[in-house]
Amino acid sequence: MATTDNSGKKLVLSYDTELIQNYIQGEIVSPKNKFEALQTKDGHTLLFGIDSSNVFHVIEESSGQHSTGWAQIDLSTTTISSQLPGKKDATVRTFDVGQSALDQTIGMAMAVRVEGKDNLFVSLKNSNSDTAWTKKPEWTLVPFDAANETQSSITVAGIWFAETDSQKQYLVVDVDRAGSSTIKDIARYYVDPSETSGSRWVKHDVPVDIAAGSYQSCIG
Repeated sequence: MATTDNSGKKLVLSYDTELIQNYIQGEIVSPKNKFEALQTKDGHTLLFGIDSSNVFHVIEESSGQHSTGWAQIDLSTTTISSQLPGKKDATVRTFDVGQSALDQTIGMAMAVRVEGKDNLFVSLKNSNSDTAWTKKPEWTLVPFDAANETQSSITVAGIWFAETDSQKQYLVVDVDRAGSSTIKDIARYYVDPSETSGSRWVKHDVPVDIAAGSYQSCIG
């Protein structure tokens, strides 16, 4: 850009700009072996996982509210203490989260191991616009009650959320078929937490022997 001073001399002014990428010190998180991501209505991220202390948590993106822009919230400890009191060995083994295609609400499920037995907890119909529920989620214990089953305890191998064309949400849960056998083949159940009469766990077994930990399921 050219200009002149008071004496009439011609001056040349040049300039340039540079976009600098800035970083802010964050916090170390310790996912154990699984995490899943969902999104709130306003586009913020929710990262669910189990940490190295076997605590189920969510890391919520919260721009302008925390120094790092993220907040880690414990989802399991209070519920375990209240619904399984005195069980010091209780740990979260696995989990799943799902966002309904019908109303975009968020569902959570976790398998809590205590005294050699897994317990299934579910939390459904959580808002995707107001995430205040993460501070105190409402969990429901869904005991294993499949008809004509004799297992005194179960070991959960996997959990998935699913929805039907008739707008019904349910869970697919795989468990260790034999319980104590060294061969960990799975048995599959559909779980409807809203069922008020009859069994909430209904067997829908797989057609072949599938060993736990050696397969992936894509629930349609």
